[in-house]
Amino acid sequence: MIVAGIIAEYNPFHNGHKLLIDRARREFGADYVVALMSGDFTQNGMPAIAGRHLRAEMALYGGADVVISYPTRFATSSAEGFAENAVRILNSLGVIDFLIFGSECGDITALTRAAAILASEPETYSVRLRELLKTGVSFPKARETALAEIDPGAAELLREPNNILGIEYIKALMRLNSGIRPVTVRREGAAYHDVVREKSGVLPSGRPSPILSATAIREGFMKENITLETLEGAMPREALGILLNDQAENGYMPIDDFSILLADRIFSAHTPSELMRCDDVTTELANAIFAARYSFRSYSLFAHELKAKHITHSHIYRALLHIALGIEHKKYHDIAHVLGFSAEGQALIGVIRLRARCRVILNPGSEMKALAPSEREFLEEETRIANLYNLHRALRSGKPVENTLSRFMVKTGPRQ
Repeated sequence: MIVAGIIAEYNPFHNGHKLLIDRARREFGADYVVALMSGDFTQNGMPAIAGRHLRAEMALYGGADVVISYPTRFATSSAEGFAENAVRILNSLGVIDFLIFGSECGDITALTRAAAILASEPETYSVRLRELLKTGVSFPKARETALAEIDPGAAELLREPNNILGIEYIKALMRLNSGIRPVTVRREGAAYHDVVREKSGVLPSGRPSPILSATAIREGFMKENITLETLEGAMPREALGILLNDQAENGYMPIDDFSILLADRIFSAHTPSELMRCDDVTTELANAIFAARYSFRSYSLFAHELKAKHITHSHIYRALLHIALGIEHKKYHDIAHVLGFSAEGQALIGVIRLRARCRVILNPGSEMKALAPSEREFLEEETRIANLYNLHRALRSGKPVENTLSRFMVKTGPRQ
């Protein structure tokens, strides 16, 4: 039995995601594919285009066998935290043989070389990194510059987002001394940040692509400038049907829907230090948030106002999301909440439950009381966050709020 692991957001699931699953089977011999998928909020600090159960269903129809929810506090971390915690959870399942991911370079040797340097942190690199950070340079830029002085080729890899995540995955595997083997395939089609322009469905380069980025699809829905024809060419039929039905009922949910929630959290803080209890909120950012609080007009405008040269846009959005959701610095015992499985994947669930070194949860509503205190507190945090997401969707649709604990696992039939 060979099991592939994939770390993903599926926001939404598209042809590129299906291609990666297909290649895991075809080229690397995977009998099963386990996806660790972000919950209702994603790494860029934004709400997902659809809820976790619907995106899990898309993935199962797209070829995944088991989909596990990646907890929000980890899924909304920086690239390093996102990768480190995800790899640890996959490793703890006890069944994953290899981790497959897409990258711009498609070269596992090059990515591993860069990861080895960053994981070992040689003194020349560390000293130079600290020097650059003291000048006010952002961490990503400082890291790339410091690495370039040791290995210019490795530093070039840090200019592309999927290369960065791949390097972080490999770093995490190295530090865990994990037996999981990393493999990568070159990303095909649209680049990560490509977006659809107007109604033609073509990329900025002018070339049509059957593999649009998730960013392009989301932008198309948000700006209402993506055609059905483009979507039909970019997403598997089942995934597109699920997404279209959901968007018809709920519409696109922008981050500004959470403006009041964020403002309430900010105005509830009496000092900047109270804001610093939340993940990703540095001293400087907390002071800036506190000083600017009376100019708050909306979530996105406030984030824009906080922009600084040495703090990335994504860092600000992650920090604000952690304030809005009340995600504070805490340590929990890992949990693996299974969102769904295919007919083939059902057999793997039993093996995972036997081998896993973390708590595997199938029915959170009925299993909550049996959890250890740290596990229960972790699940309660995830439930609260999911219900906040569900509330905002309900306010858009006019439907009753759905308690995430009442959701049953998604089950799909045999793969076609």
